[in-house]
Amino acid sequence: MTREPPNVRALAGLLAAVTLLLAGCAAVAPDRLAEDPRYAIPTGSTLVLQEPLLLPGRGDLLYLQDGRTTDLRGVQEVYPHCYVETRQRPEGPLRVEPTTFTIIGVERSFHYTWLAPGGPGTVMPTAADGGGGSGGLSQWFYVTRMSLRPADPSVDVYRLTCLADRLDASGPETERHHLTVAQIRQALGDIFALEIK
Repeated sequence: MTREPPNVRALAGLLAAVTLLLAGCAAVAPDRLAEDPRYAIPTGSTLVLQEPLLLPGRGDLLYLQDGRTTDLRGVQEVYPHCYVETRQRPEGPLRVEPTTFTIIGVERSFHYTWLAPGGPGTVMPTAADGGGGSGGLSQWFYVTRMSLRPADPSVDVYRLTCLADRLDASGPETERHHLTVAQIRQALGDIFALEIK
């Protein structure tokens, strides 16, 4: 009977232990990472629309915040919110029935604007160094855009964008980061279920 050298047995045992450890981590990672702002939603994840949505017409967007639908006037920008985008801009409302969307791409970015003290119509994009002048309001949006492929090809929804303004003084000071999976889920409520793959 031949004996294997001790280092080969030890290496095989170590490899088996590491494999079991990684398998255990993979099972709990999505839940633990839901609170991590550095964790980006992986492609292949899904959004499940759990109730019918009535999207406004004329190019208006449907916003979701705290599990409610609203228009832009009803959004508190310093808190997580999302909006649904369609390829076409129908004249009238568009009803979308419950379906599943596969997330085929995720893009995270920043959008910085300086609102001049002249009111609406004076939004001026500026450099992120704060060079917008004085007397205005700065807004720094952390944006997550998810490109979607609907299970039903006749559904016109192609993107879900989630964001929050992180420079407003009334917002949570410690939350100047991209939205976490948990924050996106909070914005969507029971309307969409975000399932991480």
